[in-house]
Amino acid sequence: MAVDLQPTPGRPTGAVEAVERTLDRAAAGVALNAFITLAPERARDAARAVDGAAAARGPGFHLAGWTIAVKDLIDSARLVTAAGSSRTTVARRDAVVLRNLRQAGAVPIGKANMDEWGLGVSGRNEAWGDCLNPWRRDRLAGGSSSGSAVAVAAGITRLGLGTDTAGSLRIPASFCGVTALKPTHGRLDGSGVLGLAPTLDAVGPIARSAADCATAFAVMSGSRPGALADEGGRRIGVARGSYWQAVDVEVGQSLEAVARRLERAGHKVLEVDVPAIAEATRLAGVVLLYELVHRHGDRWARHASPVGRRVRRQLEQGAATPRPEYAAALRFRDGWLAQLAEVFEKVDVILHASTASVAPPATQHVTTAELTRMCAAWNLAGMPVLAVPCGAGNDGLPIGASLVGPAGAERMMLGLGTTYQSLTDWHLRRPDTGSTSKRERMEDQA
Repeated sequence: MAVDLQPTPGRPTGAVEAVERTLDRAAAGVALNAFITLAPERARDAARAVDGAAAARGPGFHLAGWTIAVKDLIDSARLVTAAGSSRTTVARRDAVVLRNLRQAGAVPIGKANMDEWGLGVSGRNEAWGDCLNPWRRDRLAGGSSSGSAVAVAAGITRLGLGTDTAGSLRIPASFCGVTALKPTHGRLDGSGVLGLAPTLDAVGPIARSAADCATAFAVMSGSRPGALADEGGRRIGVARGSYWQAVDVEVGQSLEAVARRLERAGHKVLEVDVPAIAEATRLAGVVLLYELVHRHGDRWARHASPVGRRVRRQLEQGAATPRPEYAAALRFRDGWLAQLAEVFEKVDVILHASTASVAPPATQHVTTAELTRMCAAWNLAGMPVLAVPCGAGNDGLPIGASLVGPAGAERMMLGLGTTYQSLTDWHLRRPDTGSTSKRERMEDQA
């Protein structure tokens, strides 16, 4: 199956029109607190330049009319990169991934809200206020790429840029009902991105569809988007065992429905055991906390303003992590990758739930370990993961599924995700936030 990666019919293709619509939606959806900074005049100037250049560059100007919410860990030239904190450093230039998107005609409209310094996965922020879930504002949005996911879910922007160290793209995508790609570790240039743990960090796109993620991913990597092929006959390994079955009933049912859909589409569904997954998840946390302090210790020393309680607690944990424990975690990773290579001789992708439940109530105490349970190990492995919406709970909140592949398998996974989304409409469903009219929502789903 070949999918043509072109802008979705019905959406504005002129950058000026797209930016004006985005700014109107951002104003209408301001209560969601998806943005820390909006730059409307700069976006308008950029849009006029894009429309002028698009006529000359023609169809090669792939992203003309795409608007972007940029996570506040990612540099956007002449805007403050606050990292969701009181940091006031102005970026001199765009991060490489953002520069590539601009050169293809995309227009950033501002810096998206996030957990402070990226050290959280809830969307809560003591410095700038919490980012709210557009489906229900009394539920967590997920994080730390919360604002980027909310902006896409609410129909404010077409694309969100985020980062992922332990699930920070996939968790908000799951809670907000959108699609996200965590690429292979090192696959995209991280220059201009404030990282947390070099062994685990990844930067990636959030969009409504796998097709849009594929287009953005190609451009971010410096390549030309092309037809995305799903050859069929893939071996889908559904993760089994007590670790993966510790999900809510409605999540498990939605995941089984994904497997059945893919099977009917001509793929082979198998059961697979992921070895040492619990230990890999635990050690991913060890690596994160150690590298947070020991690779970026000077960052916190330079930051004159006090950090929030959650950040301070994690810095203290990182400082207390012994180096031998960190070294043992890296040795484990080497052996674990060899075990995973054996798994990927039997299956092409692993299918599991992105989160164990729908978005929890904002008043409920949920630990980082609970929220990252399904995600963090894949950062330790450095493997790509595509997160897609796949259902809704009894209260209508989104449910997400993840496809994990071996290093470098992004295009295969995106093709598989696009096939799934051609058979379902979960990725097209949008909350009624007041930021879009009924007519606009119908146009965007056309």
